Amino acid sequence: MKFSKAIFILLLFISGCNSHIFLNEKVNKEGSEFINKAKDLINDEKYEEAITALDSSIMYDPKYCYTHFLKGLALLRMKKFNEALNTYDNYLKNHSSSYVGYYNRAIIKEALGDTLEAIKDYKKTLRINKKYIEAYEQIGYIKVEKRDYSGALKYYNKAIKICTSCNCYSCCYAYDNKGYIFLIKGDTSTAESLFEKSTYLNKYNYYPFFHLASLKLSQGNKEVALNIFTNALSELKKEGKKAEKNYNYFCIYWGKYLSENNYCNEALPYLKYSLEHNSYNDCFTESELRAHIKKCESE
Repeated sequence: MKFSKAIFILLLFISGCNSHIFLNEKVNKEGSEFINKAKDLINDEKYEEAITALDSSIMYDPKYCYTHFLKGLALLRMKKFNEALNTYDNYLKNHSSSYVGYYNRAIIKEALGDTLEAIKDYKKTLRINKKYIEAYEQIGYIKVEKRDYSGALKYYNKAIKICTSCNCYSCCYAYDNKGYIFLIKGDTSTAESLFEKSTYLNKYNYYPFFHLASLKLSQGNKEVALNIFTNALSELKKEGKKAEKNYNYFCIYWGKYLSENNYCNEALPYLKYSLEHNSYNDCFTESELRAHIKKCESE
């Protein structure tokens, strides 16, 4: 099993929901046009083109902080962590009140393996915005990685306390990872309850569905486990194009898990779907996927 992680939430900050952070700054018309173009390109995962647009915006107005913020985000999504870190270092020198900036820089430091410095930036995030759920969750994640489960629970509980007032979907990570800790401790009843809460909050996150279904499989409830994923995929399918990437992600990882645990008949439809739709690169090379399919077909 794996812990869920909230890095994809970074993309929310280009949608306008946190644009109030930059309201006191103005950019000229030409620069604004490039920024709007870059935001669309980042949403479409066209990061190189987004950076080109942002560099053009910087030529018109090099002091506008949001441009540098977005450039750092694009570099982060491309996993160019050192360049992203340098961009955010410079950005925060001129925009030290940006809790989102510290949060994103923490993500970068964590990706580079510097978890101590990452925690410092997450805590800076929380000093500016005490209700920033994702920062609590990320500190909890680091604590889990270090097997400091009591420390992790402390931060997940803080996130969940905030969640009770907003019931927002980002809280799903705290519930899911807290559930996994209880699973490690052998309290399957509490774990199951927390996984179910997580699936209710966010139908787009694979991990709580996976944890809940794999728990049911381990208890011998194969039919229940398969229904959990069938129902989850049905809900995603209703969303159409909006949830296509999530749907594909669910299929390949669930297919992989079933195949690795010798549920070959059940795995085949998911594996074949992933091959047909070329949606396996985060999980397999093509040859690895074909090997799983061949193994399942032979059994």
